[in-house]
Amino acid sequence: MSTGKSLLRSAAADESWANTLDRTARTANGRKAFNDQFEKKAAELAAEHGITPSPEELAKKAEWLRRAYLKRLAAKSVAVHRSRSLKSRVPNPSVSQQDRDAIDDVGLPDVDDRTDDDEALPSYEEPVAT
Repeated sequence: MSTGKSLLRSAAADESWANTLDRTARTANGRKAFNDQFEKKAAELAAEHGITPSPEELAKKAEWLRRAYLKRLAAKSVAVHRSRSLKSRVPNPSVSQQDRDAIDDVGLPDVDDRTDDDEALPSYEEPVAT
């Protein structure tokens, strides 16, 4: 639940964006910093291997690193959503090892590690046809 302060901050942010004429220009520094970290990593990897890539090759490698980062982020998101979905629907779900590993990578508690103190979930019963 939001507090009064967070609602006021959110309203101020909305107002600020409403008053922004050029959203692209406003976010340019953040986008540049985000992309620069991948170029820096690509340059470091090339230097470790004693390679001096052309600017085009460096940009290509940085793009691959950025795409890999975003795919890992998406995989973590899927693992979190699956974990939450399983926790809300099944008392003691059978989770695949792949999902279990992904959940561990995110640092969430395992769905089978609930204690008796955890809130009991309702069981599902088939409707009876009458």
